Amino acid sequence: MNPDQSMLLTYDGLMDELQRSCIEKRTGTLLIATEDNQLARIFLHDGEITSLSYGLKNGMEAIAAIKEIKQARVKFSHGRVGDSRGGKLPATAEVLQILASERRTLTTTARPASKSVSNDQVPSALKVIETELVEFLGPLAKIVWSEHLERIGKPINPRQLPTLIDNLAKEIGDPTKVKRFKEQIWQKIGAAKTTK
Repeated sequence: MNPDQSMLLTYDGLMDELQRSCIEKRTGTLLIATEDNQLARIFLHDGEITSLSYGLKNGMEAIAAIKEIKQARVKFSHGRVGDSRGGKLPATAEVLQILASERRTLTTTARPASKSVSNDQVPSALKVIETELVEFLGPLAKIVWSEHLERIGKPINPRQLPTLIDNLAKEIGDPTKVKRFKEQIWQKIGAAKTTK
């Protein structure tokens, strides 16, 4: 993620970005603006989560609230590290596990195909998504596709597909077409999987 721009992410996309921040040993704040205008912040020092907050909640109390996020605008701000309000947190690996537990099953049940797509099927899934985008946006699709891949990078694991699909769907605009776009993609990804 470009540190100067925010991205609209699903919860899974947010968890991927948080894990990436930890792996890359970043120091700073992951700023999360939710759909209902709440602000959550996850503070990192050398890739370790030092504290987190959601509105007026801090520490472990904030984790439960963060797990309720469906979609949010996310931005990483380098250099600013928060304090340790809200008590001591468990180790970063445990915090990540808590944030990922149970919630993953909630998000994947809405998209059954995403759960069953394996890493080696991601390239064929991307072809399906691109083909559907062309069907819905015509010649403009190539530009939109390139911009989105440039902004978020080419997805390399199945968990990144829902975020990509959601972000591309926003370019369509018409709610009826958006719904059809998403449904057709997941149906075709599922059909491609069963024919192999």
